Formats: sequence, structure tokens, C-alpha cells
Amino acid sequence: MLSTSIKSYLDNHNISYKTVSHPRAYTALQCAQAAHIKGGNFAKSVVVKLDGKFVLVAIPAHLRLDLDEFKKETRAKDAEIAHEYEFQDKFSDCEIGAIPLLGELYGMDVYLADSLAHQEWLAFNAGNHNELLKINSKDFLALVHPKTLSYC
Repeated sequence: MLSTSIKSYLDNHNISYKTVSHPRAYTALQCAQAAHIKGGNFAKSVVVKLDGKFVLVAIPAHLRLDLDEFKKETRAKDAEIAHEYEFQDKFSDCEIGAIPLLGELYGMDVYLADSLAHQEWLAFNAGNHNELLKINSKDFLALVHPKTLSYC
């Protein structure tokens, strides 16, 4: 079930969204497949420590984050995949590994793959392993104000 904080955040910003239930799944690709969503529409959340600051990176479910390209595009000195124990306290309303792409709610900047920005809609984890959020891309972009990544 969608957490109260996520629901309140979306409702307070007048964002139209749909929750989609699916059989329990743990990877982004498994979630997309379980919900019958193309990998190009499902945004995988990756928490990266970028020059010492946690950021959310959203890439299509079927891709892997290329840290070297990400670092180059962001002009960062250092970029590394964060360990869950380092940031799980920021997401106390979420199951481990089911982070939603609502950066402002969690005090994090969001970087979004350009290919996702051009989809009609996006789907991403809703904070648990058996539900996802489906949101119109224009609404998502207006809500989250992500920085776009051209390489993916």
C-alpha cells in the first residue's frame, strides 16, 4: 500500500497518478515485467553519492548505470553507487530497494535519462515491492524538476 507521505506529497501537488499492483518483485526489470510494462517506460532508481551528496538517478529498467559517463556528464569529481545502509534512514517509509523517484520528498536531486523524459508516461517503484506508480511524464517533470542525462 502506498505510504501516507508519498500519497500526501502527490495529492498536495495535484498530481494525477495511478497505482499498479503486481506480484512481489525485487529488481526494476522484474517489476516492469510483473506489471506488464515495457522496460523503456519503467524508471529504475539508483542512489549515487555524487561528490559526497546523495542523488537519485533514474534510468530505464533494462539499462545499467554507467558511472563513468554519469560522472563525466555531471562534471563531478567523484561518483559511486551508494550502499543501502548509507541512505536507508532517508527512506523510512519505504521498503529497502523500492525507492520512488520523488527526490524533493527525500531531500535529493534527481537525474533522469533523456529517453525516459520523452516517454508519454513513466512508472517507478511506489516504496514497496508489489506496487508501482504510473505518472504522466509532463506531470513528473513539472513535479520533480530532474536534471536530464543525455547519454541514456
